[in-house]
Amino acid sequence: MIERFPIIYRNGEPWDLGNLYLYRWWLKFAESSPRSIVTLDRKAKNLLSYLHFIDEHKTDDLPLDIFYAPPLSRKNQRVTYIYKSYLTGLFEQKQNTLKTVKQKAAEVAAFYMFLNDNKLTPPGEEIQDRFYTLKQHKVMIKGGRQFPVTYSDIHITKASVEEEQFDLILGEEGGVRPLSETEVEWVLEGIEAIGNRQMQLMVWLALYTGARKQTICTMSVEAIKKAYESSRETKEARIPVGPTTGVDTKHGVQYVLKAPSSLVAQVYEWVKYSEIYKARKSQSFYGDSSSNYVFLTKFGSPFYTANRHVQDAANPNYSMTLKRSERGKAGHHVGGSINDFVNQKLIPWIKQNKDPQYKGFKFHDLRATRGMRFVRKAKALGGMSDTEIITHVKGLLGHKHESTTMIYLKYDEFVQEQKKKNEAVHKAMYGENFPWDNFDE
Repeated sequence: MIERFPIIYRNGEPWDLGNLYLYRWWLKFAESSPRSIVTLDRKAKNLLSYLHFIDEHKTDDLPLDIFYAPPLSRKNQRVTYIYKSYLTGLFEQKQNTLKTVKQKAAEVAAFYMFLNDNKLTPPGEEIQDRFYTLKQHKVMIKGGRQFPVTYSDIHITKASVEEEQFDLILGEEGGVRPLSETEVEWVLEGIEAIGNRQMQLMVWLALYTGARKQTICTMSVEAIKKAYESSRETKEARIPVGPTTGVDTKHGVQYVLKAPSSLVAQVYEWVKYSEIYKARKSQSFYGDSSSNYVFLTKFGSPFYTANRHVQDAANPNYSMTLKRSERGKAGHHVGGSINDFVNQKLIPWIKQNKDPQYKGFKFHDLRATRGMRFVRKAKALGGMSDTEIITHVKGLLGHKHESTTMIYLKYDEFVQEQKKKNEAVHKAMYGENFPWDNFDE
């Protein structure tokens, strides 16, 4: 059984083509990515948005359907291209971000390619060169070599409407942006002012250890207790994470999470003395157990479901805090509540109290900030070679590939270089006196 596998309904019935597309994708990628159900859920929602668009814009004069392409019609009269134009409009009207419309367009393109590859079309209908056309583009990769990339003309690829963000570390998932020291001060001040102790501890852990959300949220009471007891006389606490430790990491990377012992003491005090935590653990799956999560929602649920939780839930007699009818259900939480807190509480506080034009940050950016702060301090102090710095950052952040760590080392130089290039372009375009500058009204 696959828990929470999404099923798309259309007109009250399961949508055969859409659900088959999702299922085949799952079979192809599930084994290599245990968390691919999260991606699958996003794919289903993107396809559902496409169906909603068709249903909402269908009229007697425009009988839209997934195979709508009138005979002798031009591209802009066919359903996929109509949808692409609609998505572009959403971005231009600032109703959707560029990333969102790109994802939705890419999903529709992938769906039609799937239909074409598996000949899932009505009799006499063509998919390729009717609902999409393939294109090729060459991108530069390491070593100066060019690599061909195939995409469709349904994809929204132009980013000229919005300047490319060059200050991202693209080796990390989704791209992360290290925060400036000013931003760090704002985050710390904001999290203190809001007064959510649990969220404050999670922000501190991300910012001062570089741990991912998944690792922070699957941390057990036992792991924190051991780290606390073994680090009372030292400045650094060590927490083993990864397979067999009960604390999850991306791709199952096993490493030792290093944290200030004083921070671990703060977290230990939270699980030991907090009345809020006591109330939450009483209604949680693990109850008053050292296997319980360090951080729980007000309903006693985890912020991120741990792999051990899924395994333990398979034993219907494991949890003693749930009714028998509720046992065996681990749920599927992937940190959405943390994102909501950042977007709905912390960033608005910064905008209101520090900078109304602040663009914001992602929780995952705190991890990148930890890595960059170490690199900058190590370079300023001297005494360490680039190779030694890379080794330490790789261990600090639990990187699987050293190529990702390399980006941190050259990040500041790269950003400064790109800024200079942008300034040169701006000066070349606008660095002159225009005839109307001296016009007297």
